Amino acid sequence: MMKAVLLGSVSSKPTTENFTSCMLVQNEAKVYLFDACEGVQMRIMQSGISFMKIDSIFLSHFHADHILGIPGLIATMELSERQSPLNIFGPKGIKQRVSEILNLMNIGHSFKINYKDLSEGKVFENEKVEIYAKKFIHRILNYGFIMKEKDKVGEFNRKKAEKLLPPGPLYKQLQDGKTVTYNGKKIKPEMVMDYNKGRIGKKIGYIVDTYDKGYEKFIGNADILFHESCFMKEEEKRAKQTKHSVMEDVIKISKKAKVKKLVLFNYSNRYLEDLEKTKKKIKSKDIVFGNDLDCFELK
Repeated sequence: MMKAVLLGSVSSKPTTENFTSCMLVQNEAKVYLFDACEGVQMRIMQSGISFMKIDSIFLSHFHADHILGIPGLIATMELSERQSPLNIFGPKGIKQRVSEILNLMNIGHSFKINYKDLSEGKVFENEKVEIYAKKFIHRILNYGFIMKEKDKVGEFNRKKAEKLLPPGPLYKQLQDGKTVTYNGKKIKPEMVMDYNKGRIGKKIGYIVDTYDKGYEKFIGNADILFHESCFMKEEEKRAKQTKHSVMEDVIKISKKAKVKKLVLFNYSNRYLEDLEKTKKKIKSKDIVFGNDLDCFELK
């Protein structure tokens, strides 16, 4: 099961109830953080997920409301005696930017931090998930992300396998679709795999701060898309000037891309009161107005 938690839901500046935008995903034992709002370590603790399980952090861009939480989070990890390495992905210059902030605040860390500049395409992969990045139009270099759980081609039938060869590294090769040889006999994957038990992996999108269009292919068929909706149609001129999204446009794009569930967030503070009226107008169960600490499970 994958679990996505919206840690912050407003843009630019926090309110007494809402943090600025960021989100985390838990996939089995590992946690992935997308952006780091101010005080993010507190929000993560409130979610019931351990911040020490964060494997990688993906920063969309260098505007303050998306990165202010980095120094506090690293300081808290150090105080909690983190030992495992931490990956931090961000636009070009990520290592210099974060290092300067940590040095300015005199924050040291004994655990290793692996800094990686983002580019378009696949930026991360392990045995469970793949993460893709795409440039989006904003006032500065900005990336959106797709996190894709790897497809399961089928289920390995251990009982069938044990009748043909003993447990060992050849099992993994069979699961990877390779034919192996044991005692002079060729054993094919279909002899030990139940392919009717395969499934397509879940897909989660995270896009903030953009006035872009035409990215349906990137978000296509996402199970959940977290997308900023800073402005409404009557403020489209302002949206274009500041390079932020218009809620009505986001809804159209997500429908065209066949997104299964759209979570709108990153609201402008000026719209928080009018938001309740807008919610009543949109009656689709597939469109959700995200709030801090909302949790979405993908089974």
